[in-house]
Amino acid sequence: MLLNKELNWYNINAKEEDVAKAIKTLAWDVDIPKELADYATDEDERAFLEVNKLNHHIGLTVVFHVIDRETVDGHYETVPMTFYVLEDRLLTVSNQRNHYIIELLEEAIDQEEAQMSQKQFLFLALTIITKQYFKIVSQIARETDELNRQLRQQTSKKGLLAMSDLETGLVYLMSAANQNVFVLEQLKEHPHQRQLSDNEEEQLMDAIIEARQLANMTQLNSQILSQLSDTFNNVLNNNLNDNLTALNIISVNLAIVAAITGYFGINIPLPLMHSRWAWVGVIVVSAVLWFIIAQVLKRFLQFRR
Repeated sequence: MLLNKELNWYNINAKEEDVAKAIKTLAWDVDIPKELADYATDEDERAFLEVNKLNHHIGLTVVFHVIDRETVDGHYETVPMTFYVLEDRLLTVSNQRNHYIIELLEEAIDQEEAQMSQKQFLFLALTIITKQYFKIVSQIARETDELNRQLRQQTSKKGLLAMSDLETGLVYLMSAANQNVFVLEQLKEHPHQRQLSDNEEEQLMDAIIEARQLANMTQLNSQILSQLSDTFNNVLNNNLNDNLTALNIISVNLAIVAAITGYFGINIPLPLMHSRWAWVGVIVVSAVLWFIIAQVLKRFLQFRR
C-alpha cells in the first residue's frame, strides 16, 4: 500500500499480505533476496543493519525493535519492524503489534513542512520508535515506586510476583534498547552511510541521542528493580529465620514440660506421687523452668546478633 507519493513510501501489512510476494512486487527491478524478505516475518529477529548491492543498487535493510503497547503475561515485550531503503523507494513491513508506528509516521509526515529524503524519513522513524519506549519505562518506574510502598507495609507473594513481572519486562526493554543503539551506531559509522546531508545527519544524531538516553534509563530502572527484589528477598529470609527461631524456643520449652510430666507417668516411686496437690507443684516447676530457659535463650540470641 502506497502511503506517501512524495517519499515513494510503501507499507506491507504482514497480517493481510504475503510479505515475500509483496516485497518482490514493490521492489520492481530490484531483486531482494529471500533471506532479507524473511526477516520481516520473524518476530524473534534481533535488531540489525545490513547493506547489500542489489542489481547495481545499494539497498539498506534495517530491523529495529518496537515496543508492544500490550502486555504479554504481565510484562512488556518488543517486536521487530523492518525497513528496506532502496534507490528510489522505501518499504516498511508492519504487523498487528507494531502497526501503530505506521500511523504515527503518517502524522509526522503531515506535520513536516519541507520534503524529506528517504534516509531522513528513516532516521525520523527510528527516533519516533525510540520515543515510544519512554512512556512505558516511566510507567514501570511509577509502578515500581507504588509496589515498593506496598511491600514495605506488607511483604506479600502477590506483590513480589508483580515486581518480578516488572523486572522481566525491563530485561526485554533493556536488551532491545541496547540492540537499537548498536544499529544506530552502525548507521553512523558504515562507509555507505557517511555521505549524508546536513538534515539527514542531524536527524540521525537525534535518533542516536534518544536511543542512548533510553538505554541508560532502562539500565538504571533495571538495577533499581533488581536491588529492590534482593532487599525484599533478604527481608523474607530474615522473617523466616525469626519464625524458625521462635518455633525452636517453643519446642525446647515444651520438651521441658514433657520431660517433667513424663517422670510421673513411669512406674517408679517419686516424691509427692501420693499427694493430691502434686499436679500444682508440677505445673509451678514447669512454668518456672520454662520462664528461665526462655530468658536464657532470648539473651543468647540477642548476644549472637
